Amino acid sequence: MPGEISVAAGTHEFYDFNAKYVEDDAAALSCPADIPRKPSCGSGNSRQLPSTLWVRKA
Repeated sequence: MPGEISVAAGTHEFYDFNAKYVEDDAAALSCPADIPRKPSCGSGNSRQLPSTLWVRKA
């Protein structure tokens, strides 16, 4: 189940050390994540992730 970590508006720009460990109300965890059911693009087609990730070795 995907979760979402959100940072309080106006206190931090991203999830950093202070937001995670120092300030009590700087971050919040939502589980399950707030994921929209419909894609945000206008086409109506949702993109699917590949079932296998291929890594090319140098």
